[in-house]
Amino acid sequence: MYFEQIEQALYENEELRIRAENNPIENFKYAFEDVFIQTLINRMQDNEEIFNKIMENNDFKTDIKDWLTRKVYERFNRK
Repeated sequence: MYFEQIEQALYENEELRIRAENNPIENFKYAFEDVFIQTLINRMQDNEEIFNKIMENNDFKTDIKDWLTRKVYERFNRK
């Protein structure tokens, strides 16, 4: 549920939508990272345990970020 909420918040970001529609995923991921971190911070209270794990464990953070980058990018680019 927590990750679905994060994904939806990212999908509702207009800047990310524009970047996804106008860039390959290799370029999109750079814009995604800052918005991803800010979204996590904004929703920190929803699940502090997962938030702390993401922020403290670089491998876990990278896995989650990469997974959500692909999911959000693909949602934006469905025709």
